[in-house]
Amino acid sequence: MNNIVNESIFQVEADIIVIPISTEGNISNSFKEGLESLNFPESKWRNKTYKLGEVNIYPSDSRYKYIAFACSVDKYNSKYFSIRLIGKDLAESISKLNGIKKIASPILGTGAGKLNPK
Repeated sequence: MNNIVNESIFQVEADIIVIPISTEGNISNSFKEGLESLNFPESKWRNKTYKLGEVNIYPSDSRYKYIAFACSVDKYNSKYFSIRLIGKDLAESISKLNGIKKIASPILGTGAGKLNPK
């Protein structure tokens, strides 16, 4: 079942949250502040490069079991194929994790990536 909620992913109950990240390893200030509020170490995601469509999942000591970083932006653009890759990779990766019932994710690619969500 899919529920669309118009709230910050940091305000939603979930087992895993998805953070959009760029190929240069940048995230928006709102996501950075949210991760800081969870005491999630910046060293896990900062100063790394990512491939468009890549997903990295880290265990979390916060109220979320895991935090996933999904590379959905390259030079302020996104591609629909990268969103499909992220969905496939997330589904495969999450199926191997125990106890994941709720996923909180923004609509990837529609912010800095400028994709049309319709």
